[in-house]
Amino acid sequence: MLKIGVKLGWNFPAIRDDDLISYAEVCSSDRDRNEMMEVVAPHFEGGFTQWSATRLLWAFTFDSGRLDAVELFQEELQELSEQDRRYILREFSQGSSREKAEELLLR
Repeated sequence: MLKIGVKLGWNFPAIRDDDLISYAEVCSSDRDRNEMMEVVAPHFEGGFTQWSATRLLWAFTFDSGRLDAVELFQEELQELSEQDRRYILREFSQGSSREKAEELLLR
């Protein structure tokens, strides 16, 4: 119901990083998490901290889901310092996924 309401443009409040993480955590699969993130992303405000970006990636089970989240929030994640962006790359277990995330975040 939440996804439908947001898509229809109901008066949905701005979402901060903790709220975003909560929305990701209530979903049962990475596919559902990514779908939820796509729905609420336009309402995201305030940016990330290193900690909140890391926690968002922890909500995802697989690197592919984490990579989708990085692609979706690339602009907001770019606002972090280079050191913080390098830190969150540690959340990718596969080298190929880490390289793709590095391209999005550091180049």
